[in-house]
Amino acid sequence: MIVRAICSRKPAENICGQNFPREVIKSAMLKVDIICLQNAIEQMKQTDNIRNHEKYLISTLFNEANGRHFRENAESRWAEYAVKRDLGY
Repeated sequence: MIVRAICSRKPAENICGQNFPREVIKSAMLKVDIICLQNAIEQMKQTDNIRNHEKYLISTLFNEANGRHFRENAESRWAEYAVKRDLGY
């Protein structure tokens, strides 16, 4: 999946609701190391209702590689989703 993200010929891709140029995505994927990959897999284990595993993994790796605190962001997104799901907001 990482190689596919690097070698894609699309000029841009949508990650976490934002369009990023191919070179930015390629740069981030080339920064991925084993720690980023482990963090991404752990994040996927803790997240419910992932509809597109490949896109979610690429998004998580992109955020991990760019040094964002994706774990905290994912937890807040999960809580927001749970409120919407359970309370209908």
